[in-house]
Amino acid sequence: MVYKWKHHNYPADAQQVGEYINNVSREVNITPGVLVDLARDKSNILHPCFTWDDETAAEKYREGEARSIIGNLVFVESEDSKAEPVRAFVHYVEDDTEQEVRAYYMPTHQAMQDEKVREYVMQQALKELEAFRRKYGHLKQFAKVFDAVDEIQLQVT
Repeated sequence: MVYKWKHHNYPADAQQVGEYINNVSREVNITPGVLVDLARDKSNILHPCFTWDDETAAEKYREGEARSIIGNLVFVESEDSKAEPVRAFVHYVEDDTEQEVRAYYMPTHQAMQDEKVREYVMQQALKELEAFRRKYGHLKQFAKVFDAVDEIQLQVT
């Protein structure tokens, strides 16, 4: 089996980390807490993958909590509405080649009124559907879902 980092490149070899976690899983159920505890040892292969400065780690944690707050807010048109809740904010990455890339959240209703942002949100949604396909494409029960995704991609592109 060959291990690789999917997105983020951590400062440890993916193959060694994958083999290590696989070996540990033979002795104990793997949880994030278990990995953190193991990684506390400075000689552990996972140690450099974590932020050990408590002040920096605390700030990163709070930023994660803020992302969770933003991502969990939804709205409906009215209190008695039977409509499905909609995310209140969407994440947008503004790529201005003359300046720096800026990432931020904006109200969904505002995002959908801006053609450029709406297109970005649609492309992100398609990327998430493709990620779902990569993760679960081997399950035949989802074949109709993937057929529908293919149809949507043809309509959007």
